[in-house]
Amino acid sequence: MNELNEALLVIDSQKVYASEGSELYVQDYKAVVENINKLIQLFQKQGKPIIYIRHMHNSRKDSGRMFDYVGEELEVGFLEGTADIEYIEELEIVDEIPEVIKRRYSAFEGTSLETVLKEKGADCVVITGFMTNYCCEATARQAHDKDYFVKFILDATGAPELPDLSEEDIRKNTAANISFGFGNVISTAEYIQQNI
Repeated sequence: MNELNEALLVIDSQKVYASEGSELYVQDYKAVVENINKLIQLFQKQGKPIIYIRHMHNSRKDSGRMFDYVGEELEVGFLEGTADIEYIEELEIVDEIPEVIKRRYSAFEGTSLETVLKEKGADCVVITGFMTNYCCEATARQAHDKDYFVKFILDATGAPELPDLSEEDIRKNTAANISFGFGNVISTAEYIQQNI
């Protein structure tokens, strides 16, 4: 395989996942963000593209079918103008880095992401962020279907626990889904070791 032109996707690293009162609180969000920051620093040092992706809605009316299957209606956040959509304080923000706003799970759906990737000459996406099993996995699957190579950095993604699944179980399930057909699943340390 020829050398890949990679772009780091920092997906939905927003305060809704770092606020203890939130229904989407991720207990180990600090460790996840620490790993994301290591990758941001590496990509910045190597001059590789970084793209921040933010999930945001103007109202519940622009969310399509996203929240149809969650049972009773949740106060989930992501509304424009609320603190929930701001980036997590610990996240390293690099000036003049493109930001893509999304309104669906996949960062490709209805956004400018593919245009930005083409402008950057990227043929491989390196997936990080929140939530492991929704936005990160959906983006990885759609990236694969659009013929991008996918590297999924498992410990640089996070998700709130589900009633029957711990965060670690969620990661294992997503890793199994991705690695058997959609991309390479590796850790932050493995990725850094392969790219220094």
